[in-house]
Amino acid sequence: MIYSRLSTLAVALLLTAAHPATAQPIGFRELRAEQVKPAFSVEPVVQRLEARRGQLLPFRFDLTSLARTTTIDIRPVQMTQDLTGAVHPDVDNPPPGELTLTSPSRLVLDEDTQTQIEGTIRVPTTNSPFHTFGILVTDYGRRIDTTSPQPQAAEEPQMSIEFITRYLLRIDIDVQGVRPENAGKLILEAGELREEQGYPQSRIVIVNPTESPLEFQVECRLLSTSDPSLSDTFNLGMPVRCELPPPERHLARILPGARIRMEGFVPQTIFPGPYELEATIVAGRRKWKTARFPVLAEDGAFPAQSALVAQIASGVSAAPAQIELSTLRGGSRFVAVTVNNATAEPADFRLSTVTLDDQLANWFAVRPDNFRLQAGGSRKVLVTLGNNRPTDADQYGALVVESQSPAGTANGTAQLLTVLSVVDPPPPNLQLGDLSWQVDGNLPAIVVPVTNAGTRFVPLQGRMQLTDIDNGSRFEFTGGYGRWLLPGVTDSIRFRIAQKIPSGKYELKILINQGEDQPTLELKTLVELSEGG
Repeated sequence: MIYSRLSTLAVALLLTAAHPATAQPIGFRELRAEQVKPAFSVEPVVQRLEARRGQLLPFRFDLTSLARTTTIDIRPVQMTQDLTGAVHPDVDNPPPGELTLTSPSRLVLDEDTQTQIEGTIRVPTTNSPFHTFGILVTDYGRRIDTTSPQPQAAEEPQMSIEFITRYLLRIDIDVQGVRPENAGKLILEAGELREEQGYPQSRIVIVNPTESPLEFQVECRLLSTSDPSLSDTFNLGMPVRCELPPPERHLARILPGARIRMEGFVPQTIFPGPYELEATIVAGRRKWKTARFPVLAEDGAFPAQSALVAQIASGVSAAPAQIELSTLRGGSRFVAVTVNNATAEPADFRLSTVTLDDQLANWFAVRPDNFRLQAGGSRKVLVTLGNNRPTDADQYGALVVESQSPAGTANGTAQLLTVLSVVDPPPPNLQLGDLSWQVDGNLPAIVVPVTNAGTRFVPLQGRMQLTDIDNGSRFEFTGGYGRWLLPGVTDSIRFRIAQKIPSGKYELKILINQGEDQPTLELKTLVELSEGG
């Protein structure tokens, strides 16, 4: 059963058969929406209260029956927490003694009837500034016969569905006048730098060895071993709270004995090489503990970042990595490019415009075309249309950015693909090749070749779904990340599989986006995956 801050509708499939060895098709009756609506609702699902140690605190929730006359069971429960931070009821252990219900623990309510769940909490006298308590509210369900109304033989299986509405209510208490000293006892168990949707993501695993719940934040920095001072601080969050807006997204709550995961995207450009991932526990506006973990960014590890930011040298970059100028309606006749020097020494830059065959391109220009950036500095340059631009055909070229530094650590060159669009775009014409299974760095990948048989560039954007044939579980992956595919060019979309996929038979579906108002290309096949890949 999955529990969340919203109501959860539990579905139990009940199958009975007189002769299990006989397999016959079963007709099903269509269920109407009103048949599967929740039996009741509760407001609010989470209460946030303030109190002092030892104080007796009253609480109240409003419960409304919705669909039918229903019998509801209400009981305090202990709670457990999984790695994502999600909280679940622990019905196997005794309920918390500090929470007492003053309203009935079992109710029979007619439809559209409202009542209250009431009780008190004696705030523990421990040195914890935060406590949380749970109340499990469950109805006894209703069984709906889904078997076809057509007459059936006695030995044929009968199918019914039982719908159960269940809420896990939570009461969070901030205890006044108590310092969060137990935050310093949290264990920063592990840290890693990983790819998520093509971007670099930091992940920290935290363990609470204390007997008290804790509320805290995690501040992170990714430190370059060459210059640890050049780094941005960013916050991590529990996966279960990733859809919330800041600052709630970054507020972590951990139960006693729990082990949770905190993660967040790195806001800076990551270049290949060694780093240190620094994580700091923050509670009550104080930093309580810091740990560092050695991590390694491999070349090509973050393809979505590479499609947006061009690496000139280690610590030197330019963005955007792809530039489109246009004389068409709605297009842009100039584009600002940001050049960044994140190294520890100054660097000199020289910029030029070339065609795809490395000849001087006079259909676009850049200014300024040379400048110096101090350590940690950045500046914008402007790419504009040139005086000798054609009007009858699109043009393709590159903005060349060269950097040099006194010690040579910032020496490098990058080419930023540049397009001039002057004719109305024709329909795209992408052709897909045969799938293959390859190893991309340390990760396996499913690779599909793509050829642009059209006359205009197309941003490559793909999604892949692996659906387990037996249980319907689905794994989703992305690829391409908007990287431009020029006319007449063949490239590959690589769907890197960073997570462990259980062995079994899967339906593999690949969807390639050809642009707005254009049909999506679809490739579908059956595959069998094993532990060995």
